[in-house]
Amino acid sequence: MKRIPLVAVLFLLTTHLVQAQRGTVWAGLTGGYLNGDIANSSLLSDFVDKPGFQSGALVRYGLSDEFSIQLELLYEQRNFATNTNLMGLRPGTDFRQVCWDCYFRSNVAYKSDFILLPFSGNYEMRRKRFVVHAQAGLFYALLMANYLDGFEELYLDPAGMSSITNPYMEPGLYRTVFSGLSTNVINTYDAGFLLGVGLSYAISEKTELMLGGRTQIGFAGIYENPNMPVVNYKGYVFRFGLLRKIYQR
Repeated sequence: MKRIPLVAVLFLLTTHLVQAQRGTVWAGLTGGYLNGDIANSSLLSDFVDKPGFQSGALVRYGLSDEFSIQLELLYEQRNFATNTNLMGLRPGTDFRQVCWDCYFRSNVAYKSDFILLPFSGNYEMRRKRFVVHAQAGLFYALLMANYLDGFEELYLDPAGMSSITNPYMEPGLYRTVFSGLSTNVINTYDAGFLLGVGLSYAISEKTELMLGGRTQIGFAGIYENPNMPVVNYKGYVFRFGLLRKIYQR
């Protein structure tokens, strides 16, 4: 949790530097609905996307009438689940022997809290009160906490294990239940690029309402454990916000 003050200090320092420049500065609040789209390279588990959300603040500095740069500080919650159902295991020391009535099942839900730092360049096209904008940039995310909820279950059938040797496990049912805070499971950071489009409406000379969509593609991998499936997180965000002009040369 010591990462939060460091991120806040970086955001405030950047805001101060931006305001010291000549140009138009906008500040505002933003948030929205996050829908994950996980690229799964594992053939053993099914990944289930669950909705999450973003909320936070942004600062935008105008380089010209069309171009600007933007820094955001966001809280992001990512949610997904995994389901595994394997029938027919090789639990013995001789991998040629198969216990067809043995199985492994799991159902685990993950909830991850991140602090997100997106930095982007924006292109804007103004038509009276309406502003159409597109953006492209990079983001860096720091994991604050991760929570698990679910179970893993291993069944070694007594009849199927009668001719299979395993000095470490006896036939029977083994079950592990997960609930609460976890460590060393989800990667402690993520980084990638973002693309977005949107529309703003000027309700006054200094205030705009914003509506848009964004795609975020991460490359760091979801899991910290290298023995877990190689999976990256991709998400689509439906965003809304309120912007206020706070400085103009």
